[in-house]
This record gives sequence, structure tokens and C-alpha cells, in this order.
Amino acid sequence: MKIKSCAVKWLVFGGFSAGVSASCSALQCAEQPNFIIIMADDQGYADVGFQDSPDIVTPNIDQLAAKGLVFENGYVCHPVCGPSRTGLMTGRYPHRFGLQVNTPFSQTDEDWGVPLEQRFFAQDLRTAGYRTGVIGKWHLGATEKHHPNNRGFDFFFGFLGGGHNYWPADYKRMRDWQFMNAKKDQPAVSPNPEAISYMLPILHNREYVETTGYLTDIFSDEAVDFIDRNKTRPFFLYLAYNAPHKPLEAKPEDLEKFSHIQSEKRRKYAAMIYALDRGVGQVRDKLEKERLLDNTMIIYLSDNGGIVENPELASNGRLRGQKGETFEGGCHVPFVVHWPARLKAGRTDGIISSLDIYPTLLAAAGLPVPTDRNLDGFNQLPFLLGQASMSARDGVFARRWLGRNHTVGVRDGDWKYDFVSQSGETGLFNLKTDIGEKNDLSAQYPEQLQKMTAMQDKWNALNTPPKWIEPGWYWPEHREHAVQVILSFEEEMAAHDGSLKE
Repeated sequence: MKIKSCAVKWLVFGGFSAGVSASCSALQCAEQPNFIIIMADDQGYADVGFQDSPDIVTPNIDQLAAKGLVFENGYVCHPVCGPSRTGLMTGRYPHRFGLQVNTPFSQTDEDWGVPLEQRFFAQDLRTAGYRTGVIGKWHLGATEKHHPNNRGFDFFFGFLGGGHNYWPADYKRMRDWQFMNAKKDQPAVSPNPEAISYMLPILHNREYVETTGYLTDIFSDEAVDFIDRNKTRPFFLYLAYNAPHKPLEAKPEDLEKFSHIQSEKRRKYAAMIYALDRGVGQVRDKLEKERLLDNTMIIYLSDNGGIVENPELASNGRLRGQKGETFEGGCHVPFVVHWPARLKAGRTDGIISSLDIYPTLLAAAGLPVPTDRNLDGFNQLPFLLGQASMSARDGVFARRWLGRNHTVGVRDGDWKYDFVSQSGETGLFNLKTDIGEKNDLSAQYPEQLQKMTAMQDKWNALNTPPKWIEPGWYWPEHREHAVQVILSFEEEMAAHDGSLKE
């Protein structure tokens, strides 16, 4: 099935959409569906089987794609983890309220997190009787008021920061090393507060728990248990894997399956995705066993593009750029919607954004889409159900703040506009014929360039300055010390057992 996207009218809030308030009346009296969002972390656009990856195997994700709707133009709202997840939960560009950079990890600073006035759609679903759970990576604030249990989720199992080690022995050794150095009156950890989150035990709601085994498998098992506990009532599960985000750590038996990959880094990366894919299969099998599969909407996507700075790691295929950039490789991600009872399987070139998930899920649950806040997401339910022949969205914005320098990407139909403030460089590309953004058409189409520049200016006028500067590793004055701390840790571990951290 090939569905053509269409141009949409500009709405008063300056973005490509403000949430559509009408919900699907046919679903009002039907059994409420379950929802599962499965989000990978830093997975490349081309690193799935259904995108013809030559070396990475994902049979379970591919099965979702084969029986679901694959969006060839699926986007997230930001090219790095925290802001992307913020947009998913709020249905708004994180730039609207100053979250253009990753939320710094702090368990004491109450300001470090998504502002409480920004409502998460899990709160709407829970109010409507859904059982809500998040498993895996949070990255939306680490203080009590920002805890998942206070942001619409009945159940939380995972970690609050932006990353975590995959083997318990690794983060236990890191903590031991930290305490050892503290006794020597040496710096315990790097000044990057995010490093602390990699060391902490996993949380079950608000209680730390000691885990055994590989973290991706643990999250998958917890997801199956969550479904089992809530199979008699509508539920929403946000399964936010941290794989294949660094550190690159994989199970030996999974690594063996990718011995054909010469690069050690890509081999580990592939094995990490394989473990994630295994979890997708576990979730699908559990739904099928409980006869819940047909009435469960599963959405699979990555939080941003893959890291391809080293060509031996991720692959974004023909897309230019990578994680952290506003070229297509930063925000254009694998995106599948699977709902056997309601969706016809196929592929579409219609544009969809992670921002659209908020209003679309509420509409699918028979709930009114909020009109009391300026959502940037569209209700895509009519498009998914075949009631509309074209996507409700015709474009997306992306902006990465890097202090005085920033990059911008704007898509409008087939056109893409790129801007880099530091150099003043602009580019205009036709993605229909040039998905790799190689042939700059600015000189040939000055009116289109002017139009898209004005669109960016109008959109950006409604944004606010960052609440904090780029945290952690991005502080130049801290980089040298941070590297020294990591090397010191590696030397300690090498002397201890001959191992080196990735």
C-alpha cells in the first residue's frame, strides 16, 4: 500500500499542527485498545531488517513491520535523547519550554526536568482508567517531582538518567572504584553528573533493586510481566530500551551470531539490537498468548538517528548526518505502527512525527484530544484507519542548540531547508530525488529558500531560550578532567582483572 502525503494548512500556533480535537467516534463504544510504545536508543535508520540492513538481523521487529504500517518518513522532534523523549510525552516541541538540550542528571535540583505544567499523555490515559507503565530509560528528570510515578505512570522499572551499563558487575565496579577514590581524597567521578546515573542500581518505582543478568533482557522480562499483571484491563506500556546506546556491551552468545561483522564496535552494536529484537518478540508472543495482540497498538521507533561518525558503528543508510545533527540522519528514524484489528499492513510515504503519538493515542482510546494547550502533534488516527487518504502532517522542524552555534532543519513536503549558524551555511534540497541532501538547490529556487527561512523564523519565534546550557561532557572546561577520570578508571580495572571499559 502506497499512501501519498499532502500539504496541510498552517495553524495559528506557528507550527505544523495544533492538536486536532475530534476523536474517532466509531471507537467511543468499542473496546479500548492497549498501547505499547517500544523505543530504541540511538538506532540507525538503516539498522533493521525491514530497511534491508545487510548485516543486522531483526526478525521480530521485521514481523511488526510486515504486519503493520511502515512510515518511510517517520521523524522525531529532536536529534538527541532527552528532548526527543520530552516531545513524545508532551506532544510539543521541547523548544517551546526551553528543553533544547539533554536534561542534566540531578537528584536534588528540582528545576532539572520537564516542567510540571507540561502534561504527559500518560496522565490523560491513567485518568481514563488505563494502567500505565514505563520500563527502561526515563531521562525526563531525576528528582521526586519528576519521577515517573508523579508524571502519569503507575509502574516504573528502570533508571532515571540518560544511560546505564548493561551488566550489574560493571556498574557495581564503577561504584566501588568511586568510593575507593573518595577515600584517597581523589576525584570520585567526572564532573559530568550523567556519569552517576550509569552507576546507580535499577529502580522499581522508588526502590533500588539489585539485578542479575543482561539489562536489555531484564527490561524485556519486566515488560512481559507488566502485560501479564494488566491483561484484564486497558494498559499503556512505554518500553524505552537503552539499547543500542553506549556503552557497547553485548551477551557473548549474541556476539557469536554476528561473527561475520569485522568491526568489533559494529559487531557489539548489532548484538545489542538483536537482544532488543528478542525482547520485541517476547512482548508480541505474550500479547498473542493472551489474545491481546489484535487490540493492541504497538509503535516502534528510535529516539534519534544512529551515531555514524565512525562508519564502523551505526548506519543511517542514504540519509545525511547522524545523532545530534538536524540533517535527515539526526531525526529521520525507523517508525512502525502495528495494530492488526484496525490497520491495513503496508508502507506509506506519508510524514509522521513522534509528536503525533500523543493526540493519536488519545483519539484511539476514544478520549478527547486536549484543546487547552497548544500541541504540536496531529491526530493521525483517520490516516491510520484509512478514513483519510493522506497524512495530516506535511512537515517537521528540528533545531539543535549548541551555545552560540545552532543548526536548523525544516521539512515542508518534499523540500528540506538546512541552516548552520556558525558558518551561516544554508542548503535547500528536494528529498524526493535527493534524500541524502547532496545537491543544494538554493540558487535555482530562491523563492522556496526564502519561504522556508520565513517558516523557520515564525516557528522559532514561539520558542524559549534553553533552561540550561549543554551539560556534562559538553562543558569545554570539564572535558580534560573528564577524560582523565575515565582513563584512571580504566587503568584501575585493567590492573584489577585485565578488562577495559568501552
